[in-house]
Amino acid sequence: MRKKRIIKKRQQPDNPRFSSPLVKSLATKIMLNGEKNKAWKIIYQVDESLKKDLGFGIDKALEEAVANLMIDLETKKVRLGGTNQLVPKKIEPERSRNLAMGWLKEASRKKTKKKRRKGIGQPMFYCLAQEIKGARQKSGEAFARKEAEQQKAKDSIAFASLATYHSY
Repeated sequence: MRKKRIIKKRQQPDNPRFSSPLVKSLATKIMLNGEKNKAWKIIYQVDESLKKDLGFGIDKALEEAVANLMIDLETKKVRLGGTNQLVPKKIEPERSRNLAMGWLKEASRKKTKKKRRKGIGQPMFYCLAQEIKGARQKSGEAFARKEAEQQKAKDSIAFASLATYHSY
């Protein structure tokens, strides 16, 4: 178990096109095998696609999508009396933002894997752009994941009093 030291947040390196910290962290999230240049190419393509479809770039679209995907309650497993209970816990905005970004990434990567098996389908930038558009309109796979998490937290609200007995 790690010692309870404060973990310093690292600054993301600057990009000449985007100053938004959300876009920088998205590049880090979608990166595979340390290939950040590939991740930035994907983001540039997503930006062009969103500008063509929506009229504005990835900065504003991603901000709106993440705002729609953020949650305020999360469930944690707690062992009490021989059984595991799901206890709802309030989470900080930074964690909520990271969860939202992860759901966007997972949903878009899942779509590319589904359709790429037989050599036909859409590339990563197209699927990511579709997920961002869907999250802005409160639809899509990432938004469904958010709704499922919220419902799970609401269903286990009866065990919220158990959170006082345990520290996470």
